[in-house]
Amino acid sequence: MNTNTSGISSTSNGKGPGEPGYDYIGTDKPTLRKATVACVRQRRTVDPETGEIVEQPEPAPRGSSGRDRKPELLAKSKRGFCEYAQSNELSHRWMLTYADPPESEQRVKDDLQAFTDRLRDECFGGRDFPYLDVVEIGEQNGRPHAHAWTPMLPRSVVERVWGHGIVKQPAVARSAKARWKSAEYGTKDFKLDAGGKRRYGVAQGFPVPKVSRRFRTHREAVAWVFSRYDGPPTRTWCDADIDGWQGPPCWGFVWDEVARGSPVGVAA
Repeated sequence: MNTNTSGISSTSNGKGPGEPGYDYIGTDKPTLRKATVACVRQRRTVDPETGEIVEQPEPAPRGSSGRDRKPELLAKSKRGFCEYAQSNELSHRWMLTYADPPESEQRVKDDLQAFTDRLRDECFGGRDFPYLDVVEIGEQNGRPHAHAWTPMLPRSVVERVWGHGIVKQPAVARSAKARWKSAEYGTKDFKLDAGGKRRYGVAQGFPVPKVSRRFRTHREAVAWVFSRYDGPPTRTWCDADIDGWQGPPCWGFVWDEVARGSPVGVAA
């Protein structure tokens, strides 16, 4: 992937971006400072032997080759967990323990639901708020406990609302990068096959903001993405860099600065 002096990227992977007959989607996740440009459809091309203009089929969706998609879905689940924590500024990770060992993981899940319900009533005026939670089994004693990610809250309030045991000093993540790293801890025990069970608890209604536009050329799509940020991206990638890529041609960009006009400001 190369970036020219004008700030508009060009590629050399032989897929012909920018030529007529392609459709592109530019997608920006402003609070995460990430954007992608994907070639979603090559509509027409010229047969090099006959000169005839022919229709091209759309690329097969990822995972349609019959291969095992579990690793891909696991990675997506982990990424979604971290993106949610980072985008919604879940700065505090709480370790919630029990004075008396709970009889099952389901008991912990039920207690977590009651915990977040009480927080909503006592700390947020009955309004929904973003949070994540996971149940973890202790490696040494085999006892289940929980971790919860929330916005900033007083420890005394969390201890009182939890009420089942010790609430350990929270890990406080003050930057976007730190929030991502904090959330990664919660995904360490995600299993390849969840057996139909949910991997974590999450408050609904707080999606990662995303803006998408459709363009006729690669250059137009990238120009729109770059117009949302000050300066060139810190990191770039494209599908040619990834072995076994199953999707359409795709280019990714990451910035260390917040997008202009982002709905939520994130400190780098």
